[in-house]
Amino acid sequence: MKIILRGKTRIVVLAGGFAIKIARIRFIRTFFRALAFSFMSEANHSRFFKRYGYPFSKGIGNYLIHGLHANRNEFDHYQLRKDVRVVPTIASYAYGWIIIQPLGEKVSAEDLASLNPFSGLPVNPDFLERDQPWQFCKLNGRILLADYGRKETRQALEQTLHIAASK
Repeated sequence: MKIILRGKTRIVVLAGGFAIKIARIRFIRTFFRALAFSFMSEANHSRFFKRYGYPFSKGIGNYLIHGLHANRNEFDHYQLRKDVRVVPTIASYAYGWIIIQPLGEKVSAEDLASLNPFSGLPVNPDFLERDQPWQFCKLNGRILLADYGRKETRQALEQTLHIAASK
């Protein structure tokens, strides 16, 4: 069975026991973001530049291919750190445009609340995924973070890796 999910930055194909994440190029969304940028507040500008880069030309380029950055972040993080709190990223193709992870089971809010691998860790508030069950899955009896491609998420993972390893 193949199921195709569409996120903000990637398309995910669930097939044959694997999640295949394909980075999207966000042409339309980038066009409208660029048009709206001059009407946004300074706080929105700061968040944009922090996440995607400064100056605007660099930031908007990174915004356009953010799915590629997310794929590369997930692949690099797992390959370098072998972090047991995340779903392994087992393959990367086409310079990171496509990555593959094993497919896990859906996690309920109750399961995440009781078995969250980030519970009690001092994580950055920008690490929004920590309490979102749809970002996790159960694999081999453990609850693991499946979507860890955002820069802020990877930073939170790196900052808490030594604490998690000592547990």
